[in-house]
Parts: sequence; structure tokens; C-alpha cells
Amino acid sequence: TTCDNGSNVGTFAELKRRISEATNPSNPATIEICPDEPIVFEDIIDFSETHFKAECLGPNCDFDLDGFSFVTLDGTGANFTAEFQGITIKKGSTGKGRDSGLYGSIEWGGAFFLRGVSPDVSTLTFTNCTLQDNVATDDAGVFDSIGATVVATNTIFSDNESGGSGGVGFLDGPSAFNNCRFERNRAD
Repeated sequence: TTCDNGSNVGTFAELKRRISEATNPSNPATIEICPDEPIVFEDIIDFSETHFKAECLGPNCDFDLDGFSFVTLDGTGANFTAEFQGITIKKGSTGKGRDSGLYGSIEWGGAFFLRGVSPDVSTLTFTNCTLQDNVATDDAGVFDSIGATVVATNTIFSDNESGGSGGVGFLDGPSAFNNCRFERNRAD
């Protein structure tokens, strides 16, 4: 598959729309990422009740979260399947777009704030990705996950930090890190 078939995602608005439309748990949508330049976030992306695989097809598949993050809005738990392949996810933070009334704590999980229904039906997967320069003012520089399964394979976690525990993550659910690298992550 190449970047020229006309159905590829190259903008934030298109990425957010395609994720919000991916609601079939028995047939997760494949979202082909092929931007001309990094996709810079303009808001949070809620992936509650969505089921998708975001797959890089081009040479520059960077998600610059620009202080925003991926979240599950329902604080009581959401059913989701989110898979990222070959994508760099960077500069997520707990500072923009979060409302403590919706999320519980707005200081947790720099790039991902997840509340799953159960680890059997709520999964987050990374393959050949890089997660870097994500920051949380409290816990979990990259992801704060409760009730979900997190799996990473051949993925690099670098220069992420939190003001509390977990430079990379706080995981309350099954997790697996296969052939991953952890470099210069910090927690105060």
C-alpha cells in the first residue's frame, strides 16, 4: 500500500473524524496515515467506544500532540481497541483540553489517559512506534491506564517525564513490552 490512493489521513481533522467513526468492535477500521508533514493536534482525541488500527504508510508519520492527548472521556470505563503501527507520538501533556469534571485527575497520562471497561475488551497496542517528549504534571508521562491492556512491541520510549511516579506509565491492568527500548525517561 502506498500514499497515493486518496483515502490516506494527513490532517488532524481527518484523523479525529476517522477515529470517531471507527465504532465496530468486530471489524476495527484501518486508518492509513500518510501526512506530508507532522500531524499537529488541535484538541484531544477521545477514542471511547472506537476500534481502529492507525498504520503509517509514509516516511513522516509523526503525531505532534502539541500539549493535547488521547483520552477515554467516560471516567467509568470505555470499550476500545486502539493500535498504532510505525507512528511517532510526541509532545503529549496533561495541560491542554482536559476538564477535571470529565476525567477525574487532569494531571495523569501525558499522551494517553485511559479508562477501560476490562482488560479483555479495552486494548492499546504499539508496534514499531516511538513515544517521546510526553509530560504529565503528576503520574505517568506517556500513559495512565486503568482497566485496559497495554502491549508494545519494537517500540522506543524516550525523554518522557512525570512530576510523580512513572516516567513512562501507570498501568493497572495487563501489560507486555516486547523488544522495547526505554531511554532517558524521568519521574520526580
